[in-house]
Amino acid sequence: MAFTKIVPKARSGITGMSVEADLIAEAAADENDSSNPTCWINPPERVAAVTVAVHKKSGYEGDIEYSIECTCNTTSVIGEDGSGGYWDCVESDTETYTADKVFMLTNCVTGIRVTCLSGKINVAFVG
Repeated sequence: MAFTKIVPKARSGITGMSVEADLIAEAAADENDSSNPTCWINPPERVAAVTVAVHKKSGYEGDIEYSIECTCNTTSVIGEDGSGGYWDCVESDTETYTADKVFMLTNCVTGIRVTCLSGKINVAFVG
């Protein structure tokens, strides 16, 4: 039996994706304002899996809290800003996280989004 290392083209820069964003949750001036900074992606069909990495911003000393969700709705339902459709927690027993998190999600979803509920975080999507 022979084993061969396969280097995906996404790692060579030909195809794939690599995007990141900094999210900062600000205290809302209006107590009825529940908008929190969110970033989301629609993984390209050619990407078989997406690694999501969320870290506390370097130099930030406060606590963080954020959610990671995914959806299977069509992109027309999700909308341009990622607010439409039905979004589910990626882990059924965890709705929010308070520490750094890195995991891989196979591309059987049409959207992945991270919402910063408090603090300052960096979000990276790689596939």
